[in-house]
Amino acid sequence: MARETKPSPNAPIEKSPAPRRQSLVTARPPSDIRFFMESATLPQTADAETSFDPTRIAADIETLADKFGGRDDAFRSALAQLLKVELLRARDAAQAVLLKDRHGRRCAERLCFVQDEIIRLLYERKLDAGVATHPSAETSGLTEHPLLRDPFVVARPADSTIPPEELIAGRAALPLLRYSRNQVIGTLIEAHLRRSRISLPNRFELESNQSIMGMVAEGSGWAITTPTCYGRARRFHDRIALCPFPGREF
Repeated sequence: MARETKPSPNAPIEKSPAPRRQSLVTARPPSDIRFFMESATLPQTADAETSFDPTRIAADIETLADKFGGRDDAFRSALAQLLKVELLRARDAAQAVLLKDRHGRRCAERLCFVQDEIIRLLYERKLDAGVATHPSAETSGLTEHPLLRDPFVVARPADSTIPPEELIAGRAALPLLRYSRNQVIGTLIEAHLRRSRISLPNRFELESNQSIMGMVAEGSGWAITTPTCYGRARRFHDRIALCPFPGREF
């Protein structure tokens, strides 16, 4: 996706929801690699629990630039590996906070902070490329290269024999456990249900993926989720079954 118009990060996207995906988003035209190391100064809103420290990461990138000076391909490969490790570290720290205090909002805010900072740095031409979840806002001025498609599926208790079609039709006793509409995934799911004319009672709406997967595992409900979200809840895998989403695709 490429646009020549001025960036409008807050403008809504008027298009049908697609499966969630991870994207390699690049600023166009490319910025000077050294510019990031010399001038990337982010608000110090990260804390020890988040572990996404922009100042430290900028210093690490500068060290890589010195080490691989004149070898752009080697530098970009090392840079991609560094950012991948930092993103995983921040995600693990955010999930540790969730398991510690059960505050799904705090966990979601920390994960969103990392994603938002990557997109912001791209808009400010302080990064040449970044890997992030597809933004819900307009991304004019950036070029996207999809890396991973994450289709929506139905997650139900492993011992349940209720067909997914019955769950979607609301003909089962198990309630739908919704993702919060404050999150991208929740917004996409709700938009698809409305477009498909599916109306289900809104009894539970949670901001924590771990809480949703835990409730499904305990037999308290079912959820519309993605394989990636399921993959993050490893301790519940033996008690959850995934089924293709029935009917109209996302």
